[in-house]
Amino acid sequence: METERTPLTDAEWKIMLRLWDHAPQTMMELTRSLAPETGWTKHTVITMLKRMSAKGTVHIDESGTVKSYTPAVTRDRIAKEQTDMLLNRLFEGRPSLLIRELLERGELSAQETEAILQALETHAPDEHEPEPAASYLPYRNGKCSAVSRGRGTPVSRGGKNS
Repeated sequence: METERTPLTDAEWKIMLRLWDHAPQTMMELTRSLAPETGWTKHTVITMLKRMSAKGTVHIDESGTVKSYTPAVTRDRIAKEQTDMLLNRLFEGRPSLLIRELLERGELSAQETEAILQALETHAPDEHEPEPAASYLPYRNGKCSAVSRGRGTPVSRGGKNS
């Protein structure tokens, strides 16, 4: 069964980020928080919250004297959906193509590259899974090198251990 996606506009993202960080919030609290960045009035925020409630992304609690708003979807769920959409739309569903694009554009610092390498080592496939040929991840220790997936072992371009 395919899960239903919850697309968020850039404006909705701004509201959701505030609700994920601190909920519940009233419309006036959200308006005060958003105004310096967006210039939105309470009318704009009310319109957005109504739309988001209809989409199922925000829950409105009307039990108190003032309505309060909480996220109806988790940050993790939306992040996963957005990541999957990005990977499928632009990178054929392949995370390695996204990483390669970021590396080629110089978007990753040495620290970020090292963090990716550590994550690959931590989340290595089981020994029973066939291991693919070396993946090329540049900038380990300031040099372009190939790294055998899961082991962090530099290998030559021919696939043999150096």
